[in-house]
Amino acid sequence: MDDPPHYYVDRIGGPIWLVILLIFLLQVLDAYMTLAHLRTGAVELNPIMNHLLSHSDGLFLGVKLTVAAVGLLFLGIHRNFPMVRAGLAVIFALFLGVVGWHCLLALRVG
Repeated sequence: MDDPPHYYVDRIGGPIWLVILLIFLLQVLDAYMTLAHLRTGAVELNPIMNHLLSHSDGLFLGVKLTVAAVGLLFLGIHRNFPMVRAGLAVIFALFLGVVGWHCLLALRVG
């Protein structure tokens, strides 16, 4: 009997694993570049992240990266669902744009 076209996986592998790791790396870059911009006078516009930052940089990083990791693992185990593959492509493009924006801001400030 063949597997249905949309099923959960117990191991994330192949190209999806690489995409998930790249998205997480972009999340890490976004977080650290956000902190760097904040040190030069920028303001965090996301009220939740701003609240976390008011407590500590570590809390901000911990929550942001934990939410990212859990979300990406959730998407990874659903990798065989067409919307997930499309969603990962969109998330990758968005965070590539966010990191690119950070780089432009850094060049403008520097």
